[in-house]
Amino acid sequence: MPDKEIIRALRTTSGETYGLPSDLLQKASRRLGIAALLYAGCYFIAYTAGWLAGDPSHSLIPLVFGVPITHLVAGTSILISLGMFFVAWSGKVSPQLLCDLGLIYEVIAAIGIDFSLTFEPIPPDFLPTGISWVCVWLILFVLIVPSTPGKALIAALVTASTTPFLLLVGMARGTADPS
Repeated sequence: MPDKEIIRALRTTSGETYGLPSDLLQKASRRLGIAALLYAGCYFIAYTAGWLAGDPSHSLIPLVFGVPITHLVAGTSILISLGMFFVAWSGKVSPQLLCDLGLIYEVIAAIGIDFSLTFEPIPPDFLPTGISWVCVWLILFVLIVPSTPGKALIAALVTASTTPFLLLVGMARGTADPS
């Protein structure tokens, strides 16, 4: 059992032992909600614009109950983000738990960003340019929702691993053939 003096030394001024001050956790909770709402809005606009433009690769995507699987993933990503927004702004979840849930949300959102790698055909001569949106999400998320270094590192490593993992799944399915 830890010594009472050690426990007292670990406590913040508000009495929490999370490692981050309570006012920072409160602000991070609000920012998490805003980030989730922005993610949902951006995902909706980007996905809908591509779909309405009539991308020919959509005809090759497998159907689930008559609906393209990418539609289901897009809808699920948007609903999860809206759910995170409402949970963050409800005030019913402690800021500490919300920040931990936010790290899980970071990973799920990254999967939503690059899920198309598993089903949409990638031409062999395709040369990616620019920066991955998962990289942008990873960097912005850590700035918006602070966490303890250990938790932030684990979430960042798992988030960064989503794109290579989804690409491997796409290669196994035969839709991706990167050089």
